[in-house]
Amino acid sequence: RSIVINGDRSQVHEFVGDLDKWPAWSPWEKADSSIIVYPGDSSSGMGASQTWKGDSGSGYLVFTDTSEEDGIKYDLLFDDRDKARAVISYSGPEGATQVTWSMKGDMENSMITGPYIAMSMDMIVGRLFSQGLEDLKEEVEKLNY
Repeated sequence: RSIVINGDRSQVHEFVGDLDKWPAWSPWEKADSSIIVYPGDSSSGMGASQTWKGDSGSGYLVFTDTSEEDGIKYDLLFDDRDKARAVISYSGPEGATQVTWSMKGDMENSMITGPYIAMSMDMIVGRLFSQGLEDLKEEVEKLNY
């Protein structure tokens, strides 16, 4: 999913590159209000991490690459079995940043339900990515008013 945000990359990265700022825009806790997030040793930069637990499951997230110019990459582990790699990338001219959020996963540990979940993933996660990007846009654009 993608969105154009009226703000420069450094303003976008202020929210994306710091896990402490994710609650302002991330869709996950809005989708499952039972989620409790446990911060890692660092909230920004390479190795920033967090774990979470909620009615919808548990997981672990760690930043594997972060750049104010290009965005972030992070690895996810869901319920100690399903792995995914996600990217939130930045592009576009100065003053307007196109933000693209994507995820690729490995469902090999879910042989029976894996193919069904994989086919449904765009519908399930895509809607949440779109909502998160809309909320990110709102937060960044508040900085410019």
